[in-house]
Amino acid sequence: MESGLIPRLALRLGIAEPDVLRKAEEYLRLSQVKCAGLSARTTETSNAVMCLDLAASCMKRPLDKAYLTKLSGLNKKTYLSCLKSFECLLGLNSNIGIRDLAVQFSCTEAVSTAATLLQSYESSLPQAQQEGLDLSRPLFTGAALLSACRRVSRSSCSTTEEKEGGG
Repeated sequence: MESGLIPRLALRLGIAEPDVLRKAEEYLRLSQVKCAGLSARTTETSNAVMCLDLAASCMKRPLDKAYLTKLSGLNKKTYLSCLKSFECLLGLNSNIGIRDLAVQFSCTEAVSTAATLLQSYESSLPQAQQEGLDLSRPLFTGAALLSACRRVSRSSCSTTEEKEGGG
């Protein structure tokens, strides 16, 4: 591992917080042990960039993903794939919330409906199944949001059709 790589890259990314730098260096050390299988697809620099990305995300410090990809020297698809692999191998699986997912897909009007759907699904299950259930997993949040979007668009379509037919 090249000494000083994380601080140099952090400087180029505009990251000055010591907490983010320490976390990135920790992730880089862990990645050398746990992510050795990815070395065929990545370089030392790209590994350091991904560790900075993960550390900044962990500390709620937004970064420009396009610039991160460029700085890593990988194409976008490879960067995102390796980043997700790093995340999983380092045990940092991020569970995205309904609101974040709704913002990403521009359907924020369906958030409350999706939350209600998740709650009704959980309450419909027997107590034994509820104990080990994690409704914050992407499968559940994605399915709830999709169903909510369908409900919301169906109700807005009905309202539009009634207005057009009645006018």
